[in-house]
Parts: sequence; structure tokens; C-alpha cells
Amino acid sequence: MVRTYRYILFDLVVIFLFFVTINANSANVHITTALKVGYDDNITFKHSQKEKSFFSDTSLGFEVNDNSSIHKLMFDINITQRIFSNTPDFNNIFEFCGLSYSREFFDKDRVALSETFIHAEEPRSFSDFFGRRAERYSFFLNEFNISYDSSICKRLRLYTGYSLGTYNADSSSVKDSIIHIFEIGPTLFIGGKENIFLHYRFGFTDFNGASDAKIHSAILGFSSYLKRALSVNLKIGADYITDFADDSYIKPTYSISFIYFIDKTAQTAVTFSKAFSTTYYTNDIFDQWKVAIYADRQIDRYTRVFISGFYGNGRYVSFGIKDNLAGVGVALEHEITGNWLGRFSYEYSLTHSNKINREYEKNFISIGLSRKF
Repeated sequence: MVRTYRYILFDLVVIFLFFVTINANSANVHITTALKVGYDDNITFKHSQKEKSFFSDTSLGFEVNDNSSIHKLMFDINITQRIFSNTPDFNNIFEFCGLSYSREFFDKDRVALSETFIHAEEPRSFSDFFGRRAERYSFFLNEFNISYDSSICKRLRLYTGYSLGTYNADSSSVKDSIIHIFEIGPTLFIGGKENIFLHYRFGFTDFNGASDAKIHSAILGFSSYLKRALSVNLKIGADYITDFADDSYIKPTYSISFIYFIDKTAQTAVTFSKAFSTTYYTNDIFDQWKVAIYADRQIDRYTRVFISGFYGNGRYVSFGIKDNLAGVGVALEHEITGNWLGRFSYEYSLTHSNKINREYEKNFISIGLSRKF
């Protein structure tokens, strides 16, 4: 399986080189190096017998952007080596590779594709950790998305999309998984800044050595810019679920999000969602609701502050596992020169569960420098 993921990464590089070759005159290429030091007071995500240590990160990144009136290309790759001063057994290398490409045809139709590869030993966000077993292990995640958005008439468009996600974990307690999602439906533009869509979605989740689950969804959505600086997105629907135990039932799903641009220097976003869904980590339906908050503000010409918050409440339907996760993060970025950037960040996360081996509390703090060439 590891060899398979390596080949996927190699394919991404080949695709990237092809696009750069045909767009060499317009592509913007940047190389980024970074050095970071910090402290992690719960490396293993354990309730007891915690491992804590100072650490140092050394990173090398490569980024390409190519935008024109009809197409957009983005390629990003990053490799980071983390070394722990007190617990060298946890030293690791983080790998990320992402590619996205979109193109318009006939001034009306649009095709978009993206591919993301991640090799890591811990999730990248609070949302990614929600519902995950509280332990440290190496995993490979690969996600592919492709969509086609076509114009039927002036105010009506048809969306078709497919996504594939595969997850391989180096842990005896986590099975390999694969998720397929197919989506299709029309979008009606009822004004210059409002639209309504009705989509059908089919999701199929399969765990290696276990049964599978299927979710049929009907989703009605509304999107609008209520004011010049405020956008609202609302989705409501119903899921027909056949779970891993082959039981069938219907459950509601809904979400709402707000993005508000306070002024040219500040913005904030709030998202709330409720759903019965599958995850990469556990072969069971996850009954969950979660809320995420984000804000950033430019303090002065060179300094920007970021704040994020997350809370999720979930229950695995068959296994009866209940998890609550709360997290908050604060970061401060300062542009030292045109190419040098300093960053300080702090994150706190706390998980409560009815299974004590899934509980943990964690503080993470870091400070670093990066340079873009």
C-alpha cells in the first residue's frame, strides 16, 4: 500500500511538470524554506502516560501558480522533518502534495480537478481529528476530485462531480478505507447574487476486511450575498443510509455558513453542520454536529493575527462511542522583510469520551521563520 501511494505522488509530479511545460511563460514559481521550534505537551494524544518534548521543524516547499482568463493551475509540495529533543522515537517526516486545475470552455462550461496527497503522523486540523481514535500513528491520505459545470441556459446550470478518498493507517486498530462520492444537480440563478440548487449525492464507503455503507442524499441549497460584505450558504436535506450492519434509515442533514468581510483588513467566518456520515477512521455511521469559527485581522502594514475555534459532538451509532472535541488556536504573523515571514502559534485541544482511551488534552506552541524565493 505504501508503494501505491508513492506512485500516486510520482504521478502528481509528472502531471505538474506537464502543465508547467505548456504554461512555462505565465507560471509563477516559488521555493519556500522554513525553520520552526516549539513544544508539544502530549505527543501521543494520551489521557495518561503522556509524552512531552521540545521539537524543531525544517521545511522545504515548492509552489507554482498559473492563472489566466480561462484557466487556473496550482501546484504545491511540502516536506517537513520534525525532530523531538526528548523523544527521538517520534521523529518523523511530513509530506504534502497538492494539485488543482480548472478551465473554462465556450465561455460557459467549466471543468475542475484536484488531487491531494498527505503522509503524516497526526491530523492537520481540529476537524480532521474529530471522531478519530486518540493515538499517534502514521497514515497516508489521498483525495481526488473532478467536476464539470455546464450551462443549460442563461440562469440554469448543471453540476456533475466525483470524488475518491483513500486512507491507509499504520495502526492495527484502524482499517484501510476508501470513500466514493458522486453528485449531480441543477443550479438556478434567481438574481445577480443569489442562487438555489438541488443536488443528488451518492456516497459509498468500504473498509478493508469489513462491510460497506451507502448514503443517498437529496440536498436543497441556497447561496446569497445579503450585503456587499456578507455571504450566506444554507443546505438542508435528507439522507437514506444503509449502514455497515446493513440496517437502513432516513436522517436529516443541514448546514449553514456565514462569511463577513468587516473591512479591507479583517474578516470572520462561522460554519455549523449536522449530519450522519462515514469517516476514514471507523466502520460505523457517525452522528455528529459541529461548529467552526475563524477570524483574521491586519493589525498594521506588516502584522496579521488569526483566531480559530472548533467544537464537535458526535456518536458512533452501532459502537456507542461518544466523542466531544473542543479546540482553539491563535497565530500571529509578521512580515520582517519582503521575503522573510515570522510566525507564532498556539493551539489547545480537549477531547471527552465515554471511552477513556479516546480522551486527551493537548497544548501545542511554536515560533518560526520562513523565506520565499
